[in-house]
Amino acid sequence: MTLLRRFKGLHGRPVAHPIEGKQVTNSFSTAGLQMNTSEGEIRNISHVVIHSSDIIRSIKYYQLLGFNVTRIISTDPNVVTDINDLKTIPLNQTSSGDFSCVGLSLGREPRAITALEIMEWREPQKCRRLPEPAVSLGLVRIALNVVNIEAIKARLKEKGHEVGDVENVMISPTLSSAFAHAYDPDGNWLSLMEWVKAKPE
Repeated sequence: MTLLRRFKGLHGRPVAHPIEGKQVTNSFSTAGLQMNTSEGEIRNISHVVIHSSDIIRSIKYYQLLGFNVTRIISTDPNVVTDINDLKTIPLNQTSSGDFSCVGLSLGREPRAITALEIMEWREPQKCRRLPEPAVSLGLVRIALNVVNIEAIKARLKEKGHEVGDVENVMISPTLSSAFAHAYDPDGNWLSLMEWVKAKPE
């Protein structure tokens, strides 16, 4: 019971001290969470990215583990795709290189869905921090859902951290994504992503 009470305290609720029986409040439970969204805020982890040498082979592997293809990524909103037909996966041509990409999810409860993005690069990436695709396979990046991407970028740069320019990509006629690449002190690659909805014309 003491263990259960202590875990309940992780959200800042008073809990019984396991030795003295006193009421205490966990001091680290909300650290870093009291931030005005005008200053920029990380909402959650959007997905993790895996680079693959053969996207179809990788999809079939993760399907064996229970993952389902939930979206096919296209940089052209006019391209018609079908998650039940892998032949409709397009080749996206961008300034960072040419790639194919699909999103997969695991879990039936909406709040428990785990998202992967599997990417196969057809041409070497032009991002200077990335090696050739043949040697940059596996888990490479964590994408974070954010609010006010420009504020987060400014905060990182102010502290001397590396962060790229904010770019935009159209997902559909009513949805686009603003994103920037950032790197932690050890060089681990993060993507900051802010979804932008637009009213149809």
